[in-house]
Amino acid sequence: MTIKQDYRKSFNEALKLVELTGQDLKTFYAKALKEVNKTVAAFKLKIDKGLLSDLDNRKYERVVKLQAEIETTLKDLFKVRGNIIKNGYVQEYTESFYKVGFAIERDVNMTLLSGENYDYSLNFTQLNPGYVKTTFDVPIGGMVFKQRSDLDLKRLQFKIQGIIERAMQDGLSTKQVAKELKGIDIAFSESFKKALTVARTELLRGYSYGQEDAINQSKYVGVDGDNVWDATLDSRTRPSHAYMDQKKSDKDGFFYVPGPRGREKTKGPRMPGLSAANTVNCRCRKIYLPFGVEPSRRGGRLPDGDWSTKFEDKDWQAWAKDQQKSGTIDEQTAHKLKVVKKLTLEEKN
Repeated sequence: MTIKQDYRKSFNEALKLVELTGQDLKTFYAKALKEVNKTVAAFKLKIDKGLLSDLDNRKYERVVKLQAEIETTLKDLFKVRGNIIKNGYVQEYTESFYKVGFAIERDVNMTLLSGENYDYSLNFTQLNPGYVKTTFDVPIGGMVFKQRSDLDLKRLQFKIQGIIERAMQDGLSTKQVAKELKGIDIAFSESFKKALTVARTELLRGYSYGQEDAINQSKYVGVDGDNVWDATLDSRTRPSHAYMDQKKSDKDGFFYVPGPRGREKTKGPRMPGLSAANTVNCRCRKIYLPFGVEPSRRGGRLPDGDWSTKFEDKDWQAWAKDQQKSGTIDEQTAHKLKVVKKLTLEEKN
């Protein structure tokens, strides 16, 4: 297995961890929604039995009480959600660090062997858990994970509060109340989708940080090479990343990615320096190719997620142009190809 295939395999395993994390999040969201619905059902039962006054001066009190009970459940949900994502980040960081490091070590040994019994050991150190957790708090788009999580919680609270107020303040019948409170399910569904996006971004960021530290340790012991931006060959890749595909970093290891406000300086995908627009849901990888190690042929993702389609070691733009020539290019890819061509022309000028 060559180094690029190794990187792709480890990245696909990272995506599997994202999927497992999503399943855990789904379980806890379903549990939280069930608790909220139980609270609402108990409240409606009190209305049916006439245990809650319909006087105007009591309406606000009952809304506040219901809201407080639901918010307790929401806070517990977001605490668990944060732990799930943070644990996944640490796990992915650690696995990425060792997988990438050992792939580099193996390929360097194979290249340098030349019939001799050569052992180039990188002597990877044990990762410091405290250091790994600290990297979790590096900002993305100007906000650290806790800030984004707190903002998401406030948004969900605000939506649910609005639903409850509409349902309860106007003295609606139980049937009308039940109809209005269906909006709680929708609010939870929107929050869950956002949680999946955050989880995907954070876990793959953990992959990038672990990879970066493995590369830095390799460089420290004398394994020199090129950093290469590796995008996914499909129509979902954003134009700025399609443009970056197969580009090498500068001598200091930095890439310059087109962003909303100009070029963004970064060490690699999902690393500091990138805006949220260039980070969220990014599926790119950074490949470290030690000098003398030959890259493998690239694969393209098929609609079912398989990687069996093989290409020469060409970039996204060349891949899209081939589709254009053969008449198989889709509208989304054709539009992105125009953007990538424009960015390439701007770079030359």
